Amino acid sequence: MKISLDANILLDLLLDQDNDSIEKLRKLLEERHLFSICYMVYGELVPFFTLNNRDINLFLSEMDISVEECSLAEYSYAGKK
Repeated sequence: MKISLDANILLDLLLDQDNDSIEKLRKLLEERHLFSICYMVYGELVPFFTLNNRDINLFLSEMDISVEECSLAEYSYAGKK
């Protein structure tokens, strides 16, 4: 199953803020789900990395998270949840 992650989940992990979110993400990783983020989430994460994008890209690669474009229908669905 492919799971699209929001910035707040990844920020919890990066900033070690919410153990419940981190634990849920860890369990999903163990279950071998595929993860993706949209371009907007990528942009929200950039300020938490160095000025060049190597660090964010390395983080996403190590977490096996792809960056994908979302359709308007997908954004609309996400906004209702």
